[in-house]
Order: sequence, then structure tokens, then C-alpha cells
Amino acid sequence: MKLVKQDLQNIDHWLEKKGIKYLDVRYELMDHLINEYESLDNYPDLNSFLKERLPWCKKVAKEKQKSIHWAYQKEVWKQFLNLFLSIKTLVLISFAILGYYVLYLFFEEELTYKGILIGSLFAVSAFQFYKMIFFGISLKKRKQLLSSIHLMQVFSFPNLFVYCVGILQLDAFDNLYFFNGYIGIAILSNIAALIAFEKGRKAILKEYKFLKVYLA
Repeated sequence: MKLVKQDLQNIDHWLEKKGIKYLDVRYELMDHLINEYESLDNYPDLNSFLKERLPWCKKVAKEKQKSIHWAYQKEVWKQFLNLFLSIKTLVLISFAILGYYVLYLFFEEELTYKGILIGSLFAVSAFQFYKMIFFGISLKKRKQLLSSIHLMQVFSFPNLFVYCVGILQLDAFDNLYFFNGYIGIAILSNIAALIAFEKGRKAILKEYKFLKVYLA
């Protein structure tokens, strides 16, 4: 038995009424439910079938929320490692280190070149906030995507580096080598988060266009 367009929209509305509000989660559930229902030999009433599958739907929705969160966090660290596997990136990092070393030789005040390094870190963080506000997924419908909600969280762990500088007050920060390494890793991890964010953003926009066609 092939479900018609009205049946698909009814399933979508039913899932939404049952508390599954995110479009991308509903789409995944619909895909499973439609295939399962159409493959049955004896077709039950659609509403009865959906009612029976409700516990499974809620379980899958909860698991998807966890999987999306960790998938995005994993993508950040994947991009972080990729920075060290790209020749072009390694060349840029080398020039950045060389430039910082020149500043170190030029400025006598330690606070000056440390300030430049911390300023670079905060500049990257500020750009992240800019991307979060103006990254093009601001429409009301797009905010109903679970993947869009979790996309914002890719900046959470890398930015811990920023908070720790002021909070921990470790004696190790007085060591120039430790300080340079720490802030350098912080900058690179935040750049990796920006790359992961942009990759996820494009995937969401592509997925959302497909969802609109599917649910129209």
C-alpha cells in the first residue's frame, strides 16, 4: 500500500502533536514509519499503527539528539587534526609562528606580545559570535531543526580555552612557552570550530531545502 501526500502530512502533524517538534527528527522518523507501514502485509489503520509506534519514536528522537551533539563535537576535532595534515595550513601556521617570534624580538614588554596573542584569540571568538548571529539560518522554520540548535554548540568546548585563561590563574601561564602553546592550541581549536560550523551550516541548508520539498 502506497501512502499518499496527505498521509505523509498527517504523519508529520501527528509527530509534532506528540512533542517531536524538530523538522529533521520528524523527517527521519517519517522515513522509517512510511517504509515500515508500506511493507506490511496486513495494513492496520494508520492512526493505530502510529499509536503503537509512539514509544519507539520518542526513543529514537532522544537518541538522535545525543548523536547529533556528539557528531558535531567530533567534527570539530576532526577539523582540528586536519589543520596539521594540510600543507597549506602548516605553511600558514609556520608564518604565524615566525611573525609572532619577530614581535617577541621587537617588543621588550612581555604584556605587549602576550596581549597580541590573546587579542588574536578573542578576535577569533568574536568572529564566532558574528557567525552565530548572521550565519543565515535565522528563519523561524529553520530554527525548528535539531541539527541547527546543536550547531551552535560546536563553539562551546573550544571557547573553554578562553575562559580558563582568566579563571584558572595557573602559575604555568607565567611560563612563556606554556602560554604560547596554550593560546596557540586555543586559537587553532576555535578556527577548527569555525570550519566545522560552516560545514554543518551548509549541510543544514541543503537538508532544509529537501525537507521543504518533502513536506510541502
